Amino acid sequence: MTAVAFETVQEGERLPLLAPMSDIAGRLAIQIGTTLLHRPQGGKGLLLGGLPAAERGRVVVLGAGNAGGNAARMAAALGAQVVVFDKKPAALERMRALGENVTALYPYTAEVTREVARADLVVGAVLIPGASAPRVLDAGQVAAMAEGGVVVDIAVDQGGCIETTRPTTYEAPTYLGWAALPTSASPTCRGRGSTWSGAGWCTRGWGGEDLYRFKFNCSGGEDIIIHLIYSCR
Repeated sequence: MTAVAFETVQEGERLPLLAPMSDIAGRLAIQIGTTLLHRPQGGKGLLLGGLPAAERGRVVVLGAGNAGGNAARMAAALGAQVVVFDKKPAALERMRALGENVTALYPYTAEVTREVARADLVVGAVLIPGASAPRVLDAGQVAAMAEGGVVVDIAVDQGGCIETTRPTTYEAPTYLGWAALPTSASPTCRGRGSTWSGAGWCTRGWGGEDLYRFKFNCSGGEDIIIHLIYSCR
């Protein structure tokens, strides 16, 4: 039997089956982070979009892939001041095009450290397909955040891309650490949306039932074809 991990299926540089889950995780990161910024949850008690006579919140997103890009898009739509870090010029161009309240930067250590220290909400969204996530933010950088700041590490299932990250549960999704509240933004808590999104990505055409076709080369030299069939009825 040949088993293929759902989240590692690639077409070129794309991860087409992981993409819809990454989209949801990125959006949830902002939704959850916004809630954790409320005073009763231990946050700063601010609105990310600000108010007349009140400053906008500041959001830093590490990584501009599917998850990070959606996180940046959501934060920008709320009216926050958003800074996105990524190494790819094309990704930075996409992020900058989101609006005047979005700044896209290369992740030089000094710039990341400066922006994280000023942030109200930090979202970690750096992924290496099939491998542990790289650590792009250390404990000292997190410690520089002001009290009540929030950290959401989407890459927690791959070990986390932030040093202070540790696994949590739905019953106790947050913890205090270095003036931050790291948590996971899991698509499973929005199962209905995850199912329909996944089906939509994997269908081709309007018939309501179709397939996505992948070809793999096995170690024995022969190819196998995997058909992923979704029914949307």
